[in-house]
Amino acid sequence: MTTNEAIERAEYQLAVMEAFTQGQPIECNYGNSFYSLIESDHNWLWPNYNYRVQPQPTFSVGDWVVASDGLPYRVIYITDSDYCGLSGADSEYSIDAALPTALTPWQPKSGDWVWMWGDSHVSGKFTHPRLFQFSHMDEDGMYVATLDFTMPYCEPFIGSLPSSLKVEDDVTGLF
Repeated sequence: MTTNEAIERAEYQLAVMEAFTQGQPIECNYGNSFYSLIESDHNWLWPNYNYRVQPQPTFSVGDWVVASDGLPYRVIYITDSDYCGLSGADSEYSIDAALPTALTPWQPKSGDWVWMWGDSHVSGKFTHPRLFQFSHMDEDGMYVATLDFTMPYCEPFIGSLPSSLKVEDDVTGLF
């Protein structure tokens, strides 16, 4: 390790220790995973471990994300330890949301089948969720379907009804 690398590492470790003194949760890398440290476990002299301030998830319950398998999932819960419950087409599972590559925000791609709903620019009225093939985003950040329907809300079609459709909704005219 060069002198500059040693200085950079010491500055990084000092920043983590300062975050600890401010009450932020700290994690330590044991092998391939990061684990939250308990106060009694803090021994800053362990040179072979990597410490970090525990990252906070950048999404909320209800958001659509893409997991490492490339499939879209809806976040159904987030625990205090940053584990997320995900619900997809055929499965539900938990994942460590603090891992930097664990989840990415879902964005539709041209040709994807999606549920779209909201105030339609075509009719000017609220529309219940309808299945469309996604085309692109317009300059106002609205979702545009291949039939030029433009709506503010969109979620992936995963073989089930959209999350916005409630049992008490009037579904007259959907079919």
